[in-house]
Amino acid sequence: MLGKLNLERLRKGVLRYLVMESISENRLRVYDIIKSIEERFNGTYRPSTGSIYPILKGLVDEGLVEINEEDGKKTYILNSAGKQELEKAREKFKTKFSDDYTGDKRKIALELMDMIIILYGNRNSISGEETKEILEIIRTCRKKIETAIGNHKGSNQVE
Repeated sequence: MLGKLNLERLRKGVLRYLVMESISENRLRVYDIIKSIEERFNGTYRPSTGSIYPILKGLVDEGLVEINEEDGKKTYILNSAGKQELEKAREKFKTKFSDDYTGDKRKIALELMDMIIILYGNRNSISGEETKEILEIIRTCRKKIETAIGNHKGSNQVE
């Protein structure tokens, strides 16, 4: 049985990691951090300043980030402790992801995550008619997957 996906919690954890990645080598302003993350998702996801600032504050409070202020503009960069924390996060992700998903299973998981990111990134621009069409595509896909894996019980259906 699938656990309930908490996209908001997932997003925050991933977003923290992406912020750390963005400022691991260069001093960046918040705007540049947002652009860096948006580029990683080919424009399908753009974090808000309201989600970036609390992450940066937390990283500063944890002693992982240095702030530099010039001409009233703040830039952020990981310090050595932050780089160590980022490396731990990378290793944890690699280990967790490679343990749970290997080979073709990993490819399936990456495709599903890409779909979630696309849908989430476009959530405000999808019309009612497009929503109906997308739901029908997903339901058809789910049924085909259930058939392919031999699970016809439908215990995890989303209606």
